[in-house]
Amino acid sequence: MEENYTIKSKFEKIGLLAISYSVGLSLVFFIPFLPFSLVFGKGILLTFGAFLGIIFYILDCIACGRFILPASKTYIFFAITIFLAFITSFFVPNTVNSFIGTGFDFGTISTLLIAFVYFFLFSIWTRAIDFTKHISKTFYITCCIAILFVILEIIFGITKLVPNMFLGISGSNLVGSFNDFAIILGAFVFVNSLVIENKFLRKPVKIGAILILILSLILLFIINYVFIWKLIGLFGLSMLIYRLMPRNFNIENSENTKRKFSVIGFILIICAFVGIIGSNSIANLTAQRPLYFINNESRLTLASSISVIKNTYYKHPFIGAGLNRFNLAWESSKSQILGGKFLSSPYWNISFTHGFGIFFTLIATLGVFAGIVFIYFMILICKKIISLFGKNLSSTGKSNTLFIYSTLSLYSLVIFLFDTPNTAIFIVIFAFWGILYSYIDNLKNLNNKVFSFIHDSRYSFFSIFSLMILLILNLYGGYYMSRSFYANYLVNKASLMTANSLGIDMGESYIKKALSIHKLDSYARALSNVEVLKIISIINDTSKPQEQLRSLLTETINSAAESAKLSVGMDPSNYQNYLSILRVQEVLISFGNKDVYNDAIAISNKVLTLNPNNPGVIMRQAKIAVSAGAYEDANIFIDQVVSINPYYIDAYILRSQIHVTLGQTDLAFNILDQGILLNPQSGDLMYQKGLLFISIGDYSNAAEAFEKARRLSPNKLNIYSSLAGSYEKIGNKQAVIDTLESAKKYVNNPDEINSLIARVKNGESIFNTASVTTDEKDLKNE
Repeated sequence: MEENYTIKSKFEKIGLLAISYSVGLSLVFFIPFLPFSLVFGKGILLTFGAFLGIIFYILDCIACGRFILPASKTYIFFAITIFLAFITSFFVPNTVNSFIGTGFDFGTISTLLIAFVYFFLFSIWTRAIDFTKHISKTFYITCCIAILFVILEIIFGITKLVPNMFLGISGSNLVGSFNDFAIILGAFVFVNSLVIENKFLRKPVKIGAILILILSLILLFIINYVFIWKLIGLFGLSMLIYRLMPRNFNIENSENTKRKFSVIGFILIICAFVGIIGSNSIANLTAQRPLYFINNESRLTLASSISVIKNTYYKHPFIGAGLNRFNLAWESSKSQILGGKFLSSPYWNISFTHGFGIFFTLIATLGVFAGIVFIYFMILICKKIISLFGKNLSSTGKSNTLFIYSTLSLYSLVIFLFDTPNTAIFIVIFAFWGILYSYIDNLKNLNNKVFSFIHDSRYSFFSIFSLMILLILNLYGGYYMSRSFYANYLVNKASLMTANSLGIDMGESYIKKALSIHKLDSYARALSNVEVLKIISIINDTSKPQEQLRSLLTETINSAAESAKLSVGMDPSNYQNYLSILRVQEVLISFGNKDVYNDAIAISNKVLTLNPNNPGVIMRQAKIAVSAGAYEDANIFIDQVVSINPYYIDAYILRSQIHVTLGQTDLAFNILDQGILLNPQSGDLMYQKGLLFISIGDYSNAAEAFEKARRLSPNKLNIYSSLAGSYEKIGNKQAVIDTLESAKKYVNNPDEINSLIARVKNGESIFNTASVTTDEKDLKNE
């Protein structure tokens, strides 16, 4: 039977605390000293909070003898979306990848379920106004912590001072990527502007809020995310118009009808104008300062995202691209959607894992049936949020909290539709919408729907039995998720260990263990890649008997090939799995095994069927042909690359190297000059030209070419070493010292360069340190 919800239990209160602190702390949470990525660490916290919330919800239902459901039925459509996506996932290659991925990937069944749990539980538990204020304070504090951390990073570089503690933090902030941090800063600017403008705070606290608002705006200038500046500009304009309206209902005092000028709104408009118009100038300014981070993130346009959706639904209307597979949909569609213009641009090789926004990404991956239901769910969310702004706030008690939540709800909706935050923020948005629904229903005096089964023995048995099944499924889900987290930990640890050749064997064992726990094609690829490193290590090993090395080499080659084939077997639609097979064959060819040349070309052609017209794949074919001595084939492949992308720098470098091998130095110079004419800002081409001059003993022209390369690419060590070597051959000792001195400002540890300078001053030769490759090592990463 249905009755008004009035019961409050300890289980409910504990569960509410669990999910509240999980969401609140997730913005700044990270796992120290362990090789978990920042977002993955947040995923562990949010997953743990969701499972605790479900457990206490079930215990609450059993203890009180009733089911509790939200007053609004919006959650039903989200649940149907997940159920339909669950069904379609069985028809997608490598179902495990769509179910759970590596543990906390965006848009998997598991992350959608976690988002649903937070939306559902918050919508039934967050009934008290005081508790919503408590959640708001938690959000405020975590944002302050995030800002403080970035300030400390800018001033002291704390992630470099204690690197082992911050293994998972790669973006110099605790939120995620720079754009993720900008999203949180944008929300923080909204909140602070509202509380300052409408006098919600006492004067001492207001001064602190103003200071934090200023810091937030400064950090937004540094991050330079234009999309957030546009939202802030629109928000400032709204504040300005609202305060200048003939009837201004002040939040604190409904009798105050005076028209006032919004100083905060005007400041936000000016800041947004500067941030949008002067974004390039700001980027150039901050790039020259030791700010420890540069924002170079990019995303798909709206038109491209819609084209991916159309192309995906044309091929697979019922299942779409498949959850957690947007990147594959993009790779298979980009040449058809964007044509040669995009492939000839510098951005042709970017792999997008998201569309223009979260909404468009999910629509592309859900399939037609789940997509339609999800669109209706989003329409209900939009109607709920927009309806808040169609009401006179004075008629609802002029609640400060409702006013702030209304503004943030609209902000979160825009982010969801038109931006691509990380998975943790994705779940926080759903949690926020749950709080909003509960809060609005409470203001409208709409009670949760409560179905009691305590008075009927038949209902009691089946109800408790159902709850126990749900509890068991929840515990099993927690166990399964913990195994995937552990597998991810093993793979991350292996990647750190294999950076050192001494840790390859241990890294291999870790990945094998992870693969036995969690059957993912990405783990099989990782295992194959590690075994390729092992092959190279064995070939270069001179400390063991040849018979032992030969046996070990044969075993490792077979194992690497089997691991690569295993990844293909798990997901034959993923071109990256074929690349893992190709990688094994490339190593064999480079060490003299020409017999696999035809197989390697066949595999790369298979890759091109899944990722059409990819000049990078064709370029690999050319390099394989060069390694196999098939120079005619290599030139044919290079012609194909240049026809697709005439600005492809490696094509000109490789063709010039072919001419050098064939003794055609003049043709090699002509090819490089053609490349330089098309790519005048390429330091790599100019560096290669310098190496050509060295090969014919022309050190004066070599030094001139290296000087130009240094101006174009001032952060590459091989350019400085080759330039110094050229000056040494010329006999210009001072130029050698000046060159090495100029390189020191780009190096974190200049001891090696100081050693070279000391050798030059002592009259020793350093020309053997000059690089003769096209290595692209960045001095800042030395």
